[in-house]
Amino acid sequence: MAKILCSGDLHCFWPTFNRTGEDGIPSRLQDWRRSAQALLQAAIEHDVRAALFPGDFFPNSRPAPAQVLEIVNLFAKFEKNGIAVVGCAGNHDLLGPGQLSPVDLVARFSPTASYPNPDRWGVTRPSYVTLEGLNVVVLPSVKIPQTSSDPAVAAQDISDKLIAVARSLVAQAREVRPQPTIIMGHWAVSGCRLAAGNSLASTEPTLPLGELQSLPVRAVVMGHIHTPQVIATDPVVLHTGVLERHDFSEEKNECGCYIADLETQEAEFIELPARRFVTVRLDEAALERITRGGAPDEALALCIDLSLVRDAIVRVVYRAAEEQAKRIDHNAIIQALYDAGAHQVAGVYPEIVRSERVREASITETTGPLDALEKWLRLRTDLSDDMRARVAQKARALLEEVYA
Repeated sequence: MAKILCSGDLHCFWPTFNRTGEDGIPSRLQDWRRSAQALLQAAIEHDVRAALFPGDFFPNSRPAPAQVLEIVNLFAKFEKNGIAVVGCAGNHDLLGPGQLSPVDLVARFSPTASYPNPDRWGVTRPSYVTLEGLNVVVLPSVKIPQTSSDPAVAAQDISDKLIAVARSLVAQAREVRPQPTIIMGHWAVSGCRLAAGNSLASTEPTLPLGELQSLPVRAVVMGHIHTPQVIATDPVVLHTGVLERHDFSEEKNECGCYIADLETQEAEFIELPARRFVTVRLDEAALERITRGGAPDEALALCIDLSLVRDAIVRVVYRAAEEQAKRIDHNAIIQALYDAGAHQVAGVYPEIVRSERVREASITETTGPLDALEKWLRLRTDLSDDMRARVAQKARALLEEVYA
């Protein structure tokens, strides 16, 4: 079995930035179905014999029945095309310790012909699966009671135990059936790269790359980390990423799957048609054009190629002073984005630069209103002498009218 498909976390389907179409189907479910179909097509075109789904089938541990059926139907399509499916639980899929998870339910639909691996669609305990020509050692995410009051120490303890379990399972699998063996699981691998330059917390159980590479396996396929990446080769060690983006924090993440060749140790990334997220950052030139009455689409075009917002979930951010922000029509900007073909506009988010209020120490409770105004006007360096005089004259006329 030379080629295997390594799918990103499925998360069927994200509830964020969702809207229901006229047909009653949530838009994010439609997105998910499109990517899932492309995933299946990639597996068929590359003639793979096994498809690995390393955890996080769902966004949370209490999916709706329809979400469970979507996963079951997808796995059934792979099997119908002669592609054996092996999946496992991720941290998003788990309920409390000892409780059955929705992944256990998915496992019940595994083909009866998969004996002695009746639960290979949804493995929830460390074990191994034997396929024709391939052993898969599975390290699903599990709820492990902390053995230390220090979370960092507990994470290290979990990592050590996982490596020991992996070593034991690899040996057992190879003894029962001496054939190529790989590891699949839902844990972070040391040296992995996170979105936006973030790094793993010390409390995150992390499998040491060197320990994994020392095992007699052809590949290590891990979910959990949403940035797809090949960390090493010989054996190939990779994180699969995700099928669909969650929110704007994953705007720059590619979404897809890997086709791993166990003989050549090559892992080809196949991008899937995931819904794009796009942030438009309005600069000074764009803000100036908008506040002077210019067309919003022309202002937006100064900052981004408007073709990039087509079919995307879009947000707009800008930084402006209080007075300038008051003259920016958010509704006009949103309409311009929809006119440009945006799938959904998440909103316009200003960062307001607050101006510090200058106080005149000589103004007290006993100061008359006209005197107080004239003293305040003298502090306004942004006003011309003519403007100060006109404001003072208008105020004087109003006060005379009030007290007449």
